[in-house]
Amino acid sequence: MTKVLKCNTKNIHEFMENYKFGFDAIKTESGVLKYYDFEKRVVNLINDNRFSMILKGRQQHISTILAAYSAWSILNGKNIAYYTIKRDLCKHFINRVRLMLVNYGAEFDVDNKIQFSLVDGGSIVGMSNPTNFCSQAVDEIIYDEAAFIDRFEEAFSIGSTILSTGGKLIVASTPNGPEKFFNLWQGSVLDENDFKRIKITYKDNPRYDEEWAERMKKMLNMNEREINQELYAEFVMPIPKITKPKNKMIQFRLNDDLFNKLSMKLIEDDVNISKYLRGLIIKDVNE
Repeated sequence: MTKVLKCNTKNIHEFMENYKFGFDAIKTESGVLKYYDFEKRVVNLINDNRFSMILKGRQQHISTILAAYSAWSILNGKNIAYYTIKRDLCKHFINRVRLMLVNYGAEFDVDNKIQFSLVDGGSIVGMSNPTNFCSQAVDEIIYDEAAFIDRFEEAFSIGSTILSTGGKLIVASTPNGPEKFFNLWQGSVLDENDFKRIKITYKDNPRYDEEWAERMKKMLNMNEREINQELYAEFVMPIPKITKPKNKMIQFRLNDDLFNKLSMKLIEDDVNISKYLRGLIIKDVNE
């Protein structure tokens, strides 16, 4: 424990209640944000598991939760790598964490736009390129908006290797169709990997209601793909195009329960993605 403690940093929920600082889009002001039950579920998932995934709709303040968790973890001596789409977003996240620690009263050793460390230990560095991992010793890695990260598979592979003997991997994102983040989510649902998961949409967030959702739908031009992806955190998949063989009937059945668990939504499209469905579709009833 550091010299500057103002609350019990072993109690993560106490820290969140007092130092989760951010911008409230509803009140249009900055300050300590209310700590909701759905956020406690996210924090418990991260804190209790080595591998965790967060599937999220837009504007659910998950990045703020990740920043507050990072601040708490740094106070407890952990070294964190934050990896996201581009360098400017890294700077923005690092600044959020810094602000929480300044309000806490922490003392900084190294401090610049893309990384900092505390006098009593604990640090964070921002990354947006797999080569940034070179010579980095970290205890925890956060991949934010993973579904939109270029070369995510490479970055994830390097990070997993770095933490192969211990440490936390946290992967969070809005969905973006059938890509590496979806594969990780699917693997979790099917018990093919060690990731524990949670899905958060506006329906979990007391800040928002159906009136807010309707305004968002209009902002998205009532686009089915965008609404399902951005509001409902669904992996939007095009319906595979089927060529019917001569004199042979083919019937497709969808496992609705499994589709719901996978947060998948099929819509009309010209792209054949049946290779991604991995047995979720049962075909050719005559076989």
